[in-house]
Amino acid sequence: MSQECEASVLVIGQVPSALEHGQVDLMTADTGGRAIELLRMLKFDLVVIGQQLADMPVWNLVQRIRLAMPGQKWAFVGKEIGPREEVMARSLGVVGVFDAEADWSELLHVAAQIHQRRGAANRLRLAQPRVGSMN
Repeated sequence: MSQECEASVLVIGQVPSALEHGQVDLMTADTGGRAIELLRMLKFDLVVIGQQLADMPVWNLVQRIRLAMPGQKWAFVGKEIGPREEVMARSLGVVGVFDAEADWSELLHVAAQIHQRRGAANRLRLAQPRVGSMN
């Protein structure tokens, strides 16, 4: 019997306790530099970025992720996200902006949806014959 894989989430910064016990494959990075290393080695359905990082401004990290991995889905989380930060995040393709006190089950739901869509897209690619593969 085959079991469906869980959504994979990389959290950059402090991990909310609600996520630690959720139905996700969770990995953490305490700095932006470590996050970039992990993103180069592994694929994640969703990257959750906190508002403050010790080693670089959040927006620098987002730009680096977008350049290196343009299709990567990400969410922005912070205690006091103002309109300026939300507009900036949305202009950079964020899938969600969450308050630090957010309902983390919603974030897990977003990750699961992304995971399911990726699985469906991969199944479609496998089902399509390659052009020129048959004579």
